[in-house]
Amino acid sequence: MFYLNAKITGNRLPDVFTDNIATADSAALKVGVYFLQKMQAVPDEICRELHLSSASVTRAIQFWLDNYLISETPVLMDQPLPPYKTPEPIKTGKKSLNHKEMAEAVLADPDLSVLLQESQQVLGKELSNSESMHLISIYQDYLSSPFALLNIEQFWMSHVPPRKVLKETEYTAKEWKELGISKIDEFEERIAVMEKNMAYLEAVSKLLGEDVNEMSRKTKRIIVHWLEEYGYPIEFVREVLIRKEDANVPYIDSVLKAWHKKGYKSINDTRETPVNVDEKAGNKPAVSLIDIAIKKRNKKRQ
Repeated sequence: MFYLNAKITGNRLPDVFTDNIATADSAALKVGVYFLQKMQAVPDEICRELHLSSASVTRAIQFWLDNYLISETPVLMDQPLPPYKTPEPIKTGKKSLNHKEMAEAVLADPDLSVLLQESQQVLGKELSNSESMHLISIYQDYLSSPFALLNIEQFWMSHVPPRKVLKETEYTAKEWKELGISKIDEFEERIAVMEKNMAYLEAVSKLLGEDVNEMSRKTKRIIVHWLEEYGYPIEFVREVLIRKEDANVPYIDSVLKAWHKKGYKSINDTRETPVNVDEKAGNKPAVSLIDIAIKKRNKKRQ
């Protein structure tokens, strides 16, 4: 259990928090705000509530312990702040690194040294200490291949804001580890799949009038499922939107799921079911959903 220092509570953000915003990474900022709200927490709870990896939470807790925002024991208002002592590493399967250990790790592993140097070129800047520790953690916990990690970084540099690259790299490396991806040809194949999925995501987000970078990870997984599992190209999504212009992702997902269950393979397949039969039309052919949608759209334009 870790505790927010009682001496820094109040009606505004404490100086110990605001003074360290510039050097804190995104995970540290989230964890810091979480402690300001909750007052106390355990690592597993933070991982679950903030959807962060244990490695990210470990680094964030260490960061705020170093800066006295939190402590391992409750600090009351009438008590002086205790002298800082290095806490025992939180058990995450890998040892949490301090600055000395980080330097030793780089010296001991030439591949790690190459990764840090090349990452600076990919990211177009010098890595901060927290970014270096983040990258080392990804390398040690998930994917010990500089080639793979650098390719992942390059991919995300093309698709997300720079501040999100390491976080997305961590998520991808974790996914690759779970999938058992470990060979160069598998790396290249997976990057090609990611490119295809991202192009699909960007096309769908454009149809919906949304920013793909603002979509939640859950929403992205749902959309990619349409392509990977159903095999439906963007034309199927456009077809749903023609019929219901304000359709959102859950609605589109329900329609595509139904079409897939019925075995529809083409747009024409989806238009075969007659609906909205005019009782006065006698034996006239039924009007299809697509015809109805087109008529409604034309009326709006007139």
